[in-house]
Amino acid sequence: SILVPLAHEEPMLRFSTTRAVLAAADGLALLTPEERRLIDDLHGIRGRPSRVVGTGIASAPTGDAEAARRRFDLPPRFALYLGRVDAAKGVDALVRQHQRYRATGGRLGLVVAGRGSLEDRLPRWAITTGFVSETDRADLLAAAEVVVLPSPYESLSLAALEAWQAGRPTLANANCEVLAGQTARSGGGLLYDEDTYGRQLARLAGDEPLRARLGREGAAWITPQTWDACADRWDELLAELSTAPG
Repeated sequence: SILVPLAHEEPMLRFSTTRAVLAAADGLALLTPEERRLIDDLHGIRGRPSRVVGTGIASAPTGDAEAARRRFDLPPRFALYLGRVDAAKGVDALVRQHQRYRATGGRLGLVVAGRGSLEDRLPRWAITTGFVSETDRADLLAAAEVVVLPSPYESLSLAALEAWQAGRPTLANANCEVLAGQTARSGGGLLYDEDTYGRQLARLAGDEPLRARLGREGAAWITPQTWDACADRWDELLAELSTAPG
């Protein structure tokens, strides 16, 4: 058996039931090097077949920024959050940090695209779209200047991959090891902590060449991240498992 843990730093990862499930697996398929280290540190891979298989990303429709502006009440310039709208994804902290950024004269608005427990409780200055289709998502990415990634817990961020595929730079929570690792490997964004969100966002907002360079580097990094490449890594894991002793 091969287990895909989708693990990140949370209490249930230390439950005895979780430990037993991880111990019973003959092999492990992980999404990022950071997830692999976390599993190994807490439970031990112990020489079992394992691979960082990651994921693939399919081609996306070409975004139309003007279509997004016609469909949604967007600010002239904005940072975009894509995903589940709740505290577990860091959205409450993101709103507090963006409020402080606004108070110091920050010019980028905040657009929150997705559904969740906080969707109806965000301040009026934060534009919410609710659930968006694949076409809407592509259009919003085309209109955004930066994609913000506030989640403290990830095993892999699909929103980061989508942003880089669209050539958009990211601003990610440095306290999430997975986001920090993905950002470092791609070269597609900057990191922030509790005290530097506003400064880093202002840096991106005021430096179009920097945004363009980060967008290009992220797009170049994501190009080979195909489903065929992901399937090849799975084939390697399955081949190793099939020849493993026991």
